[in-house]
Amino acid sequence: MNRLPGGVVPSRRRQVLGGLLNEYHTVSPRLLTIDTKGPAQQPAWNSDTLRARRAIHAAAQAPIFAGSIRTHRQARDILGNPALTVYDNPHSFLMCVYNGDRAPCHRLDGTDAPSLDRCQSSCANIARTDRHADELVYRARVLGKQAASDAVSGPLADRLTRRADHLRGLADRHNHDHTHSQEPTA
Repeated sequence: MNRLPGGVVPSRRRQVLGGLLNEYHTVSPRLLTIDTKGPAQQPAWNSDTLRARRAIHAAAQAPIFAGSIRTHRQARDILGNPALTVYDNPHSFLMCVYNGDRAPCHRLDGTDAPSLDRCQSSCANIARTDRHADELVYRARVLGKQAASDAVSGPLADRLTRRADHLRGLADRHNHDHTHSQEPTA
């Protein structure tokens, strides 16, 4: 029988990953955790909005799992570790590395998850990828076109223009402040 590192058989790998992925409708909250565990099949893991069925299929088709999740307990421990939890919020063009002590979305209650409908761009928990910045620029461009339309009234055009400027500012700040990964020199 073909075994993975640590003696895990491939069908067991699917059970562990399947259980981990079935816990949520989308993989986005756990995408960073899975992605840092190993490149199972890189093209399948690149999307920010992977669906669980697609991810389970990719895990089942992967020749080997390069990660270190070997048991259900390890999967539960990873899911329970708040330091490894990243929530994607595509509507706000950001990710939340949730820490309840710093979260303005939950000032008084001690919940274990953020309220993604109340994300604030000034929150210390947020992070943006280059993809988020690109989406901000695209959305600002769309709002700018809407504001320039003759069908839009003056006050609404002003609000759309202000929102577009705000989104461009967020993208510019990301592009100015983000860190580039450096390739090792030979």
